[in-house]
Amino acid sequence: MMWWIYEFVFWAGLLLASPYYLLRMKRRGGYARGFMERFGCLSEAKFRRIKGKRPVWIHAVSVGEVDLALVLIQKILEWPSPPPLILSTTTSTGHAQAARKLPPNIPLIYYPLDSIFCFGNVHRRLSPQALILIEAELWPNHLRFCQGRNLPVALLNARLSERCQPRYKRFQWLFARAFHAFHLVTLQSHDDLQRLEQLGFPKPSLHVVGSLKYDTALGAETDRRARLMSDIAFLKDRPLWVAGSTHPGEEEIVLEIFTRLRKNHPKLALALAPRHVERSPEITSLLRERGESFILRSEINPQTPSADILLLNTTGELKYLYERATVIFMGKSLVGHGGQNIIEPAAFGKPVLFGPHMENFPTIAADFLKAGAAIQFANAAELEAHTNRLLKNPGEQSGLGKKALEVIRQNRGAMDRTVRELQRVLKCSSN
Repeated sequence: MMWWIYEFVFWAGLLLASPYYLLRMKRRGGYARGFMERFGCLSEAKFRRIKGKRPVWIHAVSVGEVDLALVLIQKILEWPSPPPLILSTTTSTGHAQAARKLPPNIPLIYYPLDSIFCFGNVHRRLSPQALILIEAELWPNHLRFCQGRNLPVALLNARLSERCQPRYKRFQWLFARAFHAFHLVTLQSHDDLQRLEQLGFPKPSLHVVGSLKYDTALGAETDRRARLMSDIAFLKDRPLWVAGSTHPGEEEIVLEIFTRLRKNHPKLALALAPRHVERSPEITSLLRERGESFILRSEINPQTPSADILLLNTTGELKYLYERATVIFMGKSLVGHGGQNIIEPAAFGKPVLFGPHMENFPTIAADFLKAGAAIQFANAAELEAHTNRLLKNPGEQSGLGKKALEVIRQNRGAMDRTVRELQRVLKCSSN
């Protein structure tokens, strides 16, 4: 009875939220493509590719999780008898990333909504042999359905911050049965293990393997990287301060600091990369109001004049921009939104600075701070002081970068440990 109430509340909430989703479709463009797949309506062409094969269903929410999923898929395909696979995503940006990189024989779909009428239709047509979730998206109705069918579910690279734990605990009555669907949960730290155990995850399923992100930091799209480097050649040899994955309120602070930094570093250029590319128009307006010299990434051409600020209004290129950086500020950490993963920029041997709010990545942040491989600042004044000092000291830049690379080297191996656990759960063997 409870789950029919859940269905009613879910659809009522979806109806109320529909204006928001319609607006997202309008803003993002690609968000509307494949929209009916979210309701479990797969095209016949996609269904035929996997019909009767009982695939292992892998789900990755967005770009970061897709990158992990792609490496995992490659590892699985190296098994002597790999199972058939299908990949789903939630966001349109993640979907676009997967579409570019996914092996052509693996179907790509959008993850269905948490209703029996949506995910049930996908299960009925595909009859998957297992479900693998990357990092997040714990939908109770779908998990409860899998548990009822004894369908193995794995949650990989799981983490649960101290801040988020009370939210799950508040709804523990709803998730209690759903959590028992997990046959395997690989975790980034022992703190994560303790929090998930307290929420009711089955203890035998929990395995600490470390963060998968250490194994997937660089990636490689040679053509894309080369195109970006060619397009930003107008920066020449200017030092570049990259503000990556910024959130509302952080761009204004960065621009104020940039104005002051240029007094000591007149050649300094700035690259602004908002976490959500659809915010580009509002940042463009901010730059115009301030009278800044800037160029949009999407508008660069061979005749592009030099500009002081590059606004990255494209997806999937930030990692390559980090390679060109002199100093990097990781956003979502100054205004209190939980932080961003710092492994990707650190993998280029660059000095990385982040703010006081790293609640979503406490273990990774601690790894770097303990090794003296990154700098954490308390406020905007400290961000300015540290950045100014680093710009003056190439030796300190290089030292931080080398220590960062060593942290990454020491923490690799989580993917191989994860794959071994998956082989056990899926009763596959690499021998």
